[in-house]
Amino acid sequence: MGRALSEDKIYEEIQAFLSELYKNEGQPFDFSDSIHLAVSDVISALVFGHRYEDDDSEFLSLLAAMKVSALTCDSFAGT
Repeated sequence: MGRALSEDKIYEEIQAFLSELYKNEGQPFDFSDSIHLAVSDVISALVFGHRYEDDDSEFLSLLAAMKVSALTCDSFAGT
């Protein structure tokens, strides 16, 4: 995997992320989900060669499942 390919994927995702930020027209909002989507999309693009759309139901289901798994692991680690 070349460095240029990685940079292109990251740049593409940055553009999509900035587009989401601009939609809020300077109003405050929680962008943590947007960051998770962006990072997940970069990883997906590099590993699978495919970028998901932010409203893709399968992609959102996978992210929700990973979030539940991470929270579950956190709760077990804290006990």
